[in-house]
Amino acid sequence: MMRKLRGKPRIGLTLGSGGAKGLSHIAFIKVLDEKDIKPAVISGTSIGALIGAFYAGGMSGLQMEDLFDDMGIRRMGSMMDPSIFSNSGLLKGKKVEAFLADNLPCRDFSDLPIPLKVVATDFWNREEVVFSSGDLVTAVCASISVPVVMEPKLVEDRVLTDGGAVRLDLKPDNYRLHWINGTTGKAANIVEVPLAPSFTVTAPSRGTWLAAILKN
Repeated sequence: MMRKLRGKPRIGLTLGSGGAKGLSHIAFIKVLDEKDIKPAVISGTSIGALIGAFYAGGMSGLQMEDLFDDMGIRRMGSMMDPSIFSNSGLLKGKKVEAFLADNLPCRDFSDLPIPLKVVATDFWNREEVVFSSGDLVTAVCASISVPVVMEPKLVEDRVLTDGGAVRLDLKPDNYRLHWINGTTGKAANIVEVPLAPSFTVTAPSRGTWLAAILKN
């Protein structure tokens, strides 16, 4: 939803999670491109973080559409790397990491033309982790690491999984308004692109089977 704007809008763009539905973010970005609207800051979680990283790096909606259209089913299959000797996820995620390293316009947050915030989940502490600096590929991989499906990312002794586990829709609440406005230096209108119902997924306790899988 976009607040009513006057003149050329100054916006902060939040891209929510939602699996494959996240490719619809590209269609929305294409509309922004057609209107010559660029966000002052972008935030994203899960698939929203992935799309946000390409967009913040300077890729247009059309360029992203071409990139994902060219992948096809065969190339998508080639990115599957089964985790045979690990119980923490079905896929290692290394081929996804390589794809991002090869195709993202920027590898570090500091090189992005548009500031970006990437949200992941601290599995054990049941809280969101917001990346805004450092290696972009690591941050995006953490944000898209769906529990059980993909091995979690270990970053500074924290077990990080899909950002959608704590924030599916990235609604612009007071917290997000604070760090979005803090990034842009002045108040920005918030454009929210949710893909999933608004609810919070509770991380399992250490005694459950899922916790045991992710611990290994």
